[in-house]
Amino acid sequence: MNNHRKKLKKFGMQKEFDFWKDNLQKQLRVGDVVVLTRKAESHEKGWQNSWVTYMDERVGQKGRIFSINPETHNVSIHFFSKGPTQYYYPDFVLKRVLE
Repeated sequence: MNNHRKKLKKFGMQKEFDFWKDNLQKQLRVGDVVVLTRKAESHEKGWQNSWVTYMDERVGQKGRIFSINPETHNVSIHFFSKGPTQYYYPDFVLKRVLE
């Protein structure tokens, strides 16, 4: 454990730090490169869309965010590999990555 984490833990701030670190990860923006981390259940966590089998092949792949609708949790991604890209993925299964 590094010194920074030790100090946070000492002052009872580790949970708060983890919360903000996770929250920053969730603030996706158009143009970000993301990886699709897992499948989602249709309408999971308030996602206003359905998961279809064609989306399965994109799990683990990287792409660039094209559009975001925060109200519905829909994120349109242009994947770097070929294949269908006209689907909206839920924001909570995406992880921002370096290009």
